This record gives sequence, structure tokens and C-alpha cells, in this order.
Amino acid sequence: MAARQHGHTPVCLPKQVCMRVGYRHIDAASIYKNQDLVGRGLAAFISKGRRAELFITTKIWNDEHSPAEARGALERLVDEGLVKSLGVSNFSLGQIADLLSWARIKPVVNQVELHPFLPQRKLVEGSLAKGVHTVAYSPLGHSKTDLLANPVVIEVAKDVGVLLRWNVDRGVAVIPKAGSLNHVKENLDLFSFSLSPAQQEKLDALENGKRFVSTSWHSFDDRPVEWAGQAFSYLLHHPKNLESQSYAQAAHRSVQASAAPGGRSTVTLPGGSVMPLLGIGTYKLDSVEALHTALDAGYRHVDCASVYKNQELVGKGLADFINEGRRAELFITTKIWNDEHAPEDARRSVLQSIAELGCQYADLVLIHWPHAWKAGTEEEDPSVTLQDTWGALERLVDEGHVRNLGVSNFSLGQIEDLLSWACIKPVVNQVELHPFLPQRKLVGGMLRKGLRAIAYSPLGHSKTDLLGHPVVEELAKELDVVPAQVLLRWNVQRGVGVIPKAGSAGHVRENADIFSFSLTYAQKAKLDALENGKRFVNSSWHTWED
Repeated sequence: MAARQHGHTPVCLPKQVCMRVGYRHIDAASIYKNQDLVGRGLAAFISKGRRAELFITTKIWNDEHSPAEARGALERLVDEGLVKSLGVSNFSLGQIADLLSWARIKPVVNQVELHPFLPQRKLVEGSLAKGVHTVAYSPLGHSKTDLLANPVVIEVAKDVGVLLRWNVDRGVAVIPKAGSLNHVKENLDLFSFSLSPAQQEKLDALENGKRFVSTSWHSFDDRPVEWAGQAFSYLLHHPKNLESQSYAQAAHRSVQASAAPGGRSTVTLPGGSVMPLLGIGTYKLDSVEALHTALDAGYRHVDCASVYKNQELVGKGLADFINEGRRAELFITTKIWNDEHAPEDARRSVLQSIAELGCQYADLVLIHWPHAWKAGTEEEDPSVTLQDTWGALERLVDEGHVRNLGVSNFSLGQIEDLLSWACIKPVVNQVELHPFLPQRKLVGGMLRKGLRAIAYSPLGHSKTDLLGHPVVEELAKELDVVPAQVLLRWNVQRGVGVIPKAGSAGHVRENADIFSFSLTYAQKAKLDALENGKRFVNSSWHTWED
């Protein structure tokens, strides 16, 4: 009964059965009062030397938060080798953000209630942007009369078993309770099929905010909490804290020295390449000195494109750095334009860009827009498909001319189509992103599919729009920084790379300083509230639809 109150139901089925059919992730908790039984179920498997195959989770309950009862704070348990990873459960995005601001060992998961009635998209996407994955409890609802009996679920399930797959398809792990051997086998079969986009949309439309797990002592809101220092668990079962504020403050201070003020400045792409989150955009760049200043200030990500018509100039600005044998420090992006989509034109464009930049290879090549034009025109070329263009770029990767591929100005639907057949998957989508246009569905959807977002026009287009907005100016004053730094930090803090164009040496240096501070949750929320859908980049030949 207690397990139902706090959000998880203990698995009653013998663990030997789960092991035999292929399960390797076991979710347990001290409050379930059955871990000795679980241990007996796992004993034979472990005694055969197969412990390394298992992923075992346990949790501490609300009255076990003091360091003494957690054997001296959970980070120390990791240091001692008794625990591999730490995480939380039933935490809001604000609580996660607060924890990440000071924790020495970062949480890797948040276990929460998730199903089509309660998709919690902002929480899932926001957590993933911060490097925290989500595990879904109660993914099937609580009885055969709610989710499992919903007409839409039954309709879609005529062809497939859907509720678990719906979560897995959006990058969420699931820990369903199974009461029979048949259910165990059925649940494991969720990897033998996929939901179609139409089926996903039908399930997405069921959202109604309904929770099956509620308590009288916890409100599901999004605000930071006071912590019991570092005594968070393998999973902290709830953010309910029974320790004193003085201990929390002391522990907070103790980790501040080891935490970088502004957080990470790079991300590792799926193929292993390290991409700096801050880059210098070279659109309309007309000065070699600007690149010298950028390199001196620490920039290593340089964003170029064939259509900018200035790659030879950029190459001159990079030449001395590259000639010193420091090419490997740089992350250089170039793009093919719309009239370069034909395979032979795409190949020629990329090789010419590499030659103009003098960079030996391109770290990332993007398709600038999802439009194929006839060479030298703005006329659509129906004879050239995306598969044709992508195939030519994949060959450049195979030959070693290019390290990674990506796209720009693609919708989520276009990315999904590309992912369905590409041999080499895109790692990046470069789109317009700023507080007026956060495009959360796009950014979160891409993260779940393994793509990073890079923001162009992250500062708007003039000093009178975003940079001059009263909220941005107010926050800049609070933080003792300039408005541009506030706007860049907003994107970087959600895991989005930024490539601002800088028109002066002073701006280049200011932009480089965005990793020396962080926005608080409240400050970021003020910027989030600026969303109004305003775009600064539009064209007569492109419509923004999915």
C-alpha cells in the first residue's frame, strides 16, 4: 500500500522469470520492504558471474535523507565504489536545475510518472537538455479501466502494444509492473515494432494532465527546494527533505569550489567529436582581425557557409593557428547552398570550402535549407532528392573529408524522415533560437533523436528588439553582464550551441565570457516568458511548417 502512495509498485513476479526472458534493469526501493526477496530472485544469476549484465536501481525514502543514514552522503558512496550513478525521483525541472548548480556528481536520471495522459514534455525535454534522462513509472496507468481501456489506445493496439513503446520512442525508459509471465513477455516485445507518426499523434492527443500518483504531502510544482546537503540517493525518492537548512547551506558551500560557475562549454557528438557550445558566426564577416581576436579569446568553433562568399578571408584568419599545428583544436562548420544539392555540386562545394578555408577537413557539413534548386537559380529542382544529396555527403565522410553531417532550417518531421533512411545520421540542426522563439518542441524532439540544436540569430537582429528588451536589460544589470551575454547564456544553459555574429573585438570578447556565470531558475523563467513566436529570419521561398 505504501508503495502505491509514493509512486512505485513493487514487482511481485519472481525475478528469475524476468531474467530468463531477458530483463536486465531492476527497479527497487527501501520503502518497498521486499529487497531481500528481490535479492533472492537475483542470487542465482549473480552467482554465475553475471552481475555486470544487470542494472539495479534502489532508492532512499523521505525519512532516510540525513547523511548518517545514507552512510555519509551519497557522493561518497560513489567515491567508495558502492554506487555507480546517482539520480532523483519525482523532482521538478526547477529542483533539478538547482541540484545541477552545485552537485559534484551530477544526477543522471529523474524517475517520474509518464504516460499519454501525463507526457510532461517540458520536464522530459528540459531534463534531457541538462543531461538528465527520464525513467517512467506508472507507464500503463493504474488499472485496466483507465489508460489500457482508452478507445484510442485500444484502436492503435490492434496492430501493436503501444503504451510502453510511446515512451521509449521519445527516449524515456520504462519500468512497468507485471503480474504474470505473459505480461512480462509482452512488455519485453516492445522493441519488435515502432509506432507510426500518425499513431504517435493519436496518443499525444490524449494529454489531459491526469495523475495516477498523488500524495497529501507533495505538490507537483516547479520550484527549487532546500537540500540535505549531498545526501541525495541512488535515487532520492522524493525531494521532501527532513534535514535542517543550516546543513543544506553548509553542504552547498562545500561543493561550490569544485563546480565550474558556468557549467560545461562543450558537448560530445554521437561520433565522438567535441563541439564547443559557443562559436563565431562568419556571416558578413569582413575582417581577418576579428578571427584573430576570436581565437585569442578562446573561440574554437567557427561557422561558415559557401553562400557567405567569404571563406577565403576566413581561411586567412585561421591560417596562422592551423600552421602552428593546432587544427585539431578547431571545430569548423561549412554548409552547401540550395543550388548545390545535386550530388556532383554538393561534392564540389564541400571540397572547395575546405580548400578556401585551408582546414584540411570539415568537422561538420550542413545542408543549409531543405530546398533543392537548379544550379545558379532559385527554381526548385524536383529531379534532386534529399537522398541524392545526403548520399554525396556520406561519401565525403567515408573518404575522410568530413567528420560529421547535419542540417539547417529543418523541421522535426523532415529530420524524422532523414533519420529513417540515412546511413550516417545527422548530429546537428542549425535553426533560429532565442527567447522570442525558443522552439521547445523542435529542440527537445531533436535531443531525443540524438541531434543537437545550434542557434543562429541568438541575439535578434538589432539593439532595439531582444538586446534592448526591458527584461533582458534588467537581468544583465542583476548579473553585472551585458544583454548579449544574458541571451547567449539562456541558450547554452539549455544545451543549445550559439554562433553569434560579432561586429567588434569588444563584442567578441564579451560573448566569450558566458561561461563565467549562470542564470538562476527564476532568471531563466523570466526569459522563457518572452516567447512570442517572432522570427527575424524569413524568406519568400520557405514556409515554417512541419
